[in-house]
Amino acid sequence: MTRIMMLAPDDRDLPYVCNLTFEKAMIAEGWKTPNTYGNEYATIENEPAVYVFVAVDDYDFLRSFVGYVGMSVKLRQRLTGHPVKAELDDLGLYVTTWFKPTSASDLREFERACIQRFVPPWNIIGKPRGLVMS
Repeated sequence: MTRIMMLAPDDRDLPYVCNLTFEKAMIAEGWKTPNTYGNEYATIENEPAVYVFVAVDDYDFLRSFVGYVGMSVKLRQRLTGHPVKAELDDLGLYVTTWFKPTSASDLREFERACIQRFVPPWNIIGKPRGLVMS
């Protein structure tokens, strides 16, 4: 089983968390990103992984929130044209992708733990999708 760290309790109660703190925690846990601006750049392979779409405040790039958590046994194939990523982009959000290679047998359990940890508004089982934007 893959271990995850929790954010500070007050961070979990907010829709946004400090982007720098978030990125440091993700890097410490072994997450990678295909976004070329980061130091943890990695190409996306067709391997089992859990992934997250992170919406970043494009005003100052200091705040972010996890919008969606997913899993796939063929990550590159799954992320190509992902409908939730397109929906987030259509809202005008600056979206980054993070992924963590995970054994196929641990995917569901790790995805579930990440959904509980981040409470992403686009994971919709039993609730409406998205956020109310005011």
